[in-house]
Amino acid sequence: MSHIGCFVDGRRRDLPTLGGKGSMTVGRCYGLCKKKGFRFFGVQIGKQCWCGNHYGRYGRRDKRECRYQCRGDKTTYCGGSWRNDVYATGVVVASKAAGVKYVGCFKDNRYRDLPVVYTANYKTTKAYCFRYCRAKGYRYFGLQNGNACTCGNTVGRYGRASSKDCARSTCKGDKRSKC
Repeated sequence: MSHIGCFVDGRRRDLPTLGGKGSMTVGRCYGLCKKKGFRFFGVQIGKQCWCGNHYGRYGRRDKRECRYQCRGDKTTYCGGSWRNDVYATGVVVASKAAGVKYVGCFKDNRYRDLPVVYTANYKTTKAYCFRYCRAKGYRYFGLQNGNACTCGNTVGRYGRASSKDCARSTCKGDKRSKC
């Protein structure tokens, strides 16, 4: 588990699934959310555990706003009032497939880095593109413009791009993810 930071919560929960409450610790919340298959967890108000696959909808706050002592371990902090202390569980959910590893954001041009391009439109999700390219026998898959899967056996011939360049388009098949 790795600590990410202190984030605001709201009535429409940033991490939407209640993992548990009561005598909470960071380790207990980690176990509850990891067991349920979530990518992230947050401890809040010293006694609540929240799970989800996305976070940050309401923004980050200074760590001083996440200083409630954990009810189950007074030596550690468990968020604040409407503040999640967010951690990663290490679970990979985006592909829903074992062995998938994110390798980065890469430049492309008209002579494609990943030469097979399939316009999947509303079906475009990470899981769909992974399955599509794997079924065609390709080693790598990518997502482009929010509506296309790209496949190939090598990647990176034009070099890396800024991660911001790969966070501009929303996936047509999953509005919470970037493609």
